Amino acid sequence: MTEQHAAPPSWCALPDLPIQLSRHGLHAVVVVCRAPDVPGLGPLLGLLGGRAVAVFDEVRGIPTPAAVFALADVVGSSGADGVLSVGAAAHEMAKALVRVLPVPTAVVAPERSYLDDRWSLFEHGRLTTGTDARARPAVLCCSPRMPHREPAHLGA
Repeated sequence: MTEQHAAPPSWCALPDLPIQLSRHGLHAVVVVCRAPDVPGLGPLLGLLGGRAVAVFDEVRGIPTPAAVFALADVVGSSGADGVLSVGAAAHEMAKALVRVLPVPTAVVAPERSYLDDRWSLFEHGRLTTGTDARARPAVLCCSPRMPHREPAHLGA
């Protein structure tokens, strides 16, 4: 697996996503999203073709350690070399994942506001946050039609 660096992300429109993923060594990705977003993933999965090796749809608000480790298991067992998060909540999960499994991340979202390196975890009623340069996405794909839900701690 390729370790992500703190370089600025590559920006792209949705049709250019496969090219940008390849540029960053992302040839097999786990698509991370909320369960309600799965029915709308058809066009994205079609664009990705065989590059999407699994879909992890267990994103629910602020990531918990159990959810992050579950995602790490899916990434490891699927042979993925990175993750592609769809929307803000999924990107929060991807940012937490890099603290456990340092893989490149990409995000598909309706706007370009996903550049921070802050991560969050919630466990036993306690919110833990921090920064990690690896939490910045390697690729940011802007698509106004993709799902967008702010995690609870960012305000809806």
